[in-house]
Amino acid sequence: AEPPPVADLADVTGPEAPEFAFAIVLGGDPSAGPRPRWRGQPITAHWPIPDPAVGQGSPAERAAAWRETARLLRNRIELM
Repeated sequence: AEPPPVADLADVTGPEAPEFAFAIVLGGDPSAGPRPRWRGQPITAHWPIPDPAVGQGSPAERAAAWRETARLLRNRIELM
């Protein structure tokens, strides 16, 4: 299965973006760049889960990265 399309950050932070109750940012060091401004003053969190959209490798390796990310997210969300 092909991974879902990646939204541009402006799609979820721009003036036309919906308001969020929660915003969870994935990736490396959260202090490495500017933080997005979310509409609605959501509760925010940074989870150091690798972003599978920036992964490389064969189609099978990229699909495995998406599955692993989904598993890690599912585990964290279930704990919330």
